[in-house]
Amino acid sequence: MKTDLQICVEKLDLVEKENWILKELVKKLEEKKMELELHVADIIHDHKIKMDTTRLKIRKIRRYAIDKEAWFHYAVGSIFTLVAIIIAMVVLFRCTI
Repeated sequence: MKTDLQICVEKLDLVEKENWILKELVKKLEEKKMELELHVADIIHDHKIKMDTTRLKIRKIRRYAIDKEAWFHYAVGSIFTLVAIIIAMVVLFRCTI
């Protein structure tokens, strides 16, 4: 028959083995966690880069749209000015005749 001390030593050995196994499992899980964190950081970094390029494209489109809109207003304003000058000349000639 085993004594109480032998039973306690066997239980302690089993607990130590289980503790060692759990420590190895924790190490593996921490390595996986680190890999996932790096992967997430890469994804976030890629997302930031994509967002930055998208913002730059939007700025270029806005700048182009504003330039195009300014050109349109300039052209329309010039046409109205020309028409107003022609109308003023026609009215001036009619009044002088």
